[in-house]
Amino acid sequence: MSSPADFLIEDSVLKKYKGKKADVTVPDGVTRIGSRAFYMCKSLTSVTLPEGLTSIGIQTFCGCSNLTNITLPESLTSIGTEAFDGCSGLKGITLPKSLTIIKDRAFRACSSLTSITLPESLTSIGTEAFDGCYSLASVTLPASLKTVATNAFGESGIKAFAMPCANKKFKTENGLLLSGDGKKLIAYPPMGDRAECTIPESVTQIMGKAFSGNKHSHIVIPDTVSIFKTSFYHTQNFFVAVSNAEYAAFLDSPIYIGDIDDLPAKKKNDAVQGFLYAGEHGIKEIAPFRKSYVDFIRRHLKTYLKDVENDNPLFCLLLEEKLLPEKEIDPLLAKKSIKPEQKALLLAYRKENFAVRNKDLFSLEEDDSELCRRTRQEAIRGQNGIKGLVFVAAGDFEIFGQTNEQTGEKDLSDLKAFIEKCGGILQSEVTSETDYLISNIPVIDETTFLKMAEDTGDK
Repeated sequence: MSSPADFLIEDSVLKKYKGKKADVTVPDGVTRIGSRAFYMCKSLTSVTLPEGLTSIGIQTFCGCSNLTNITLPESLTSIGTEAFDGCSGLKGITLPKSLTIIKDRAFRACSSLTSITLPESLTSIGTEAFDGCYSLASVTLPASLKTVATNAFGESGIKAFAMPCANKKFKTENGLLLSGDGKKLIAYPPMGDRAECTIPESVTQIMGKAFSGNKHSHIVIPDTVSIFKTSFYHTQNFFVAVSNAEYAAFLDSPIYIGDIDDLPAKKKNDAVQGFLYAGEHGIKEIAPFRKSYVDFIRRHLKTYLKDVENDNPLFCLLLEEKLLPEKEIDPLLAKKSIKPEQKALLLAYRKENFAVRNKDLFSLEEDDSELCRRTRQEAIRGQNGIKGLVFVAAGDFEIFGQTNEQTGEKDLSDLKAFIEKCGGILQSEVTSETDYLISNIPVIDETTFLKMAEDTGDK
């Protein structure tokens, strides 16, 4: 137990606790506790405060992480800024019926706090008063409240707000804290059990930090509702669907229901992520603008191919919209990070979109590109004619082609026409389906190529 010598008291104000006891009883006659009187007192586990005490000052018990029990007198009217900030061992506290004010961050980071009863005398709750109270799952607000400051319950464990008796300033609806007239959404419970957030039809404005601390969710904002830059402050994996380009430009995770080219360049990648999320979660409002997003991704394909196997919605979109080039398939298949189901999709995609022509001549399995290559070379060895063969022109020509006098480039349209007439295929670049390079010694030269084509009879 504490002794009178442990306290520095001046004019009924407790200035400083000098002891190191775990169980402390503050002497009678103290009417106020000054700032930091018990600041960072790690030995403190239990405190009893005297009747007649009216206020607890700034950071009075701040950082007393082992404090588990405190008895407050019925005379207390005010709890100061950060008074119990960081009291992580405090599990419950009974507030007296005389209390009128809880100031800013008064119970911030009281991470073990599971219950607290707000008295009917309470009129004001300060900014971030219960921020970081992760174990606090519910709170009942009294009808006496006149002020609930910004982010009062941000980053807490609250699943729903309750206010049995509404007043002119506040009311609750479906667990949400609204203004008395229902037009302003003041606070959305951080841990509300819903994948998709909805707001009442009466709401026309979402206040600053109203969604602070919300995780793994999304919301579609009607055109009739206005928002602030801070409305969705400190949310995680929280997508906000809006049709207002100005709003989309300042949101961290926007789902822009509009043409992506309406947005500033620095916000377009965020919008793409929102578009992919919308597709994955069935947000139908964005469907009319799908083409603008697909076209944007096509124009910036090189950027979106990086680590695409780690973004499954993007991966699936590239296949669905046939945006993935043939040359990118083998590098993707070779990646260690690719998942089995993605590999299967890639192989099916290649087979459907880049299958070898003339399957009556060659039928290849797509599960091993090198084996397929060797199998094909074996199959075409000694073939008469060039039907079904795939060529790439890769050298200087004497028989085919005409030189453009202005550019100096060869026009090989006559070679292309000749090959196609013989049943072959001319590609512009080497791919996994290329059989021969023409004029790239020692593969084949033009003479060898013509000899191969003799059986066709079309020269």
